[in-house]
Amino acid sequence: MKKLGLLGLFAACAIALTACQETSERSDANLVNKIQNHEALTAEDYSRLIEYTGAYAEKAQPFVDMIINDQEAEGQAGLDKLNAEYPDIDLFRNCLKRTPASKLSENDLQEVAKYAGYIEFSAPAGYEIVTNPDAAGLEVAAPATDNGVVAGAVDEVKVKED
Repeated sequence: MKKLGLLGLFAACAIALTACQETSERSDANLVNKIQNHEALTAEDYSRLIEYTGAYAEKAQPFVDMIINDQEAEGQAGLDKLNAEYPDIDLFRNCLKRTPASKLSENDLQEVAKYAGYIEFSAPAGYEIVTNPDAAGLEVAAPATDNGVVAGAVDEVKVKED
């Protein structure tokens, strides 16, 4: 009986996960249509832009670091695979880059600050990212076996006054 219960729980989790993925893909498709049709975006749409581009940038950073550290083939292969997982990244990143920071909620601005240090993330218009090149790699530790550059060092992120 216990085995059947665990199997049932596993099946329920798999169904729920599939439903969430389908909902996310459907909402991404709706967002793509809105952007392409130049429709007004909602607060939820802006949050999704940040979430999508931030998740991509976070996953892309190790591959970018490989490219920076002369491991171009491996890094590019990783980025190519990641791009297949995030088919809307260019559209969403460009839309976010054109979005005035004034249109974002305080929570969204905090999320932007969280992702601003990643090379593959595009901050919205009006954001000023202040970096210290001498500190690059200090905020994110380099791999123990490699003393190469690790990108992503950001000292502070500010919203410029319009």
